[in-house]
Amino acid sequence: MNPKINAELSGLDMTTWVDNVHSKAYLVHEQIMAAKEAERLSGIDTSGMQQRYWVLLEKLFSDDLPLANLMDKSDILLHAEGPAATDALPTLQAVNWLCHTAEKQLRALAKATFDLANVHVGNLANKIDLRLTGLAPGSVYVGFKVQADETSDLIDGASEPVFKLIRDTISQLPDIPGFIGDEFINSGINEAIPDSAIRDAMLNAALHLAPTGRIGIHTLELSSPLSHRPSAELSQRERVVIREALRRPKLISPKPGTFVGEIREIDLDAKRFHLRNVKDYGTLRCILPDHYQDTDYKGILGDTTKVTGHYETDKNGRPRLLLVEHIQRIDQPLQRDWV
Repeated sequence: MNPKINAELSGLDMTTWVDNVHSKAYLVHEQIMAAKEAERLSGIDTSGMQQRYWVLLEKLFSDDLPLANLMDKSDILLHAEGPAATDALPTLQAVNWLCHTAEKQLRALAKATFDLANVHVGNLANKIDLRLTGLAPGSVYVGFKVQADETSDLIDGASEPVFKLIRDTISQLPDIPGFIGDEFINSGINEAIPDSAIRDAMLNAALHLAPTGRIGIHTLELSSPLSHRPSAELSQRERVVIREALRRPKLISPKPGTFVGEIREIDLDAKRFHLRNVKDYGTLRCILPDHYQDTDYKGILGDTTKVTGHYETDKNGRPRLLLVEHIQRIDQPLQRDWV
């Protein structure tokens, strides 16, 4: 490409990514016109130069423009690479895995964020509307946007701060890979994401988004164009490190404690649950030890439960993340109808 065009394109600072592509296309088209005019005036054949510009122009509209549309619309952008995610013919299995995994993990992260915000608005977390903003070539790019269901009270001003927290949490996911070393997760993540419960939920989402390589996707790049976060990559290596960190989490200044609340659901794979309606604290994210089996959960879902272990607090001293050591169902007194 002409060095002058390179310089002009790299210096563009447009309102949107789509504007940027259109401006690049305008500059390339100007060069095509200039080459034609130079040929007319000098008689020198510039068809080869014109052809290179036309190829560049076609790429801008076939590849760059669809990607720019995603970047303008997406809260988070995923870029999969591997033999199953080739430019022209990605496998349906790879695309299905990418969309299904992203939908499941982003919804789980949104729900965890919602629960931990302790806003008592019923099942509004289930009405998070996760939208596919589109796909673009270049291996496989998939964009997602989180918004409130039109029928949900989340569009009410009273719930807007909670919804913003959910979007901010999802947009911060690309920060996670930057803290993953060869064997450990850098302690700097504690300062970047000070809320231990949110941090744990984000690491769980990153674990499941990191590809195993079995279906032909070797790396998954995450970025958040709307929040201007740089892209970062997840692979099988990061998956191994995150899994070990989640299996043996290290709490900061752990304290012993016992809490009473309700358990409505348990993530058996992640061995995580939220203890809800805890007096004075609202919701507490809990981690079960490895030795707990599925049979140990029987009889506690939906009932008042006492949970004992060591916990980490936020900067205000509020318990946020508990390493469970013991769970006990609390029998409620029998209610009788008196005549």
